Formats: sequence, C-alpha cells, structure tokens
Amino acid sequence: MEERVADRDCWTMQRSADVNAHAADLDAIRAILDRQMIGWNAGNAAMYAGDLHDDIVFTNIRGESFRGAAGFIKQHEIIFATIFRGTTASQDIEEIVFPADDVAIAQLLTCVTGIAQMPPHALLDVKGRLRTRLMQVFVKQPDGWKVAGYHNVDVKRGVELPEPGMV
Repeated sequence: MEERVADRDCWTMQRSADVNAHAADLDAIRAILDRQMIGWNAGNAAMYAGDLHDDIVFTNIRGESFRGAAGFIKQHEIIFATIFRGTTASQDIEEIVFPADDVAIAQLLTCVTGIAQMPPHALLDVKGRLRTRLMQVFVKQPDGWKVAGYHNVDVKRGVELPEPGMV
C-alpha cells in the first residue's frame, strides 16, 4: 500500500516500509537542487549543470527540446548572458517519487525574480515573477545521482500557486 509521507520539505510517494531506505537519496537530491540554485544565482551555467547526466533530455519554457549536457550548458550560458542576466531563482520541492530504487522524479515550483527583459512567450505573475513547474528525472549512477530529464513549463495566469518557500 502506498501513502504520502511528509519528509522535511518534500513529499515522497512510496511504500511506507521504504521511507527510511531513501533518506540518503533524498538528501543527495536536495544537495543537487541546492547546488543548482547556487549556480543559477551566480549566473554560472557550468555550476548550474554540475550534476547532469551526459545524455540529459531537456525541454525549456519555450518548448524547445535538446539532448546532451553540452547543449544544456550552452543554452544556460546564453540565457544567463541575456534574458536571465542578474536574476535570482528559487525552487521548492512539491514532490519526489522513487518509481525504482535508482530513479527519482522531482516536481518543483520555481520562481525567478529580477527579470529585466522578459521573453515574449512567458508571462510574469502579478508580482512580476516568472513561475514555472520543473520536473527533473534523476538516475543513480556509480558516482551519485544525475539529472537525466529536465522539463520546464511556465505557469499560466489563473493557476493558483503557493508563495515561494510555502510549499
């Protein structure tokens, strides 16, 4: 039987007997998410992408799809030099699920502030922030967890979201 189990700042959906089995994995994934935010807020694409799988598949908020860590880094170098230059980002964990012991799916709510040049396709919320839902798929490798999938969509007006830090 599956149940939702509160675990610090996220929810995990798994068999209740397995909750403690993933405690170290959750800590490792949280550490990756923390490093991502440090990299974003420094405008450092390589740091933001420091835990990627070489064959990552990713979709950005425009709906463009790419494959490979080099492409991910290049796209982030471009946006950190242009539309997201000097921005601040945060992400809240809505949920992390483990469909297998070596696979985790994280559903995140992100918030980007300080946008000087908003991309024409995305909408800011009423407080001038870009809010997105970001799904990251993690795979456990011999050297630790790696991000193998990254799908980011902007949240449209009218969708109710908690304030950042309130998830």
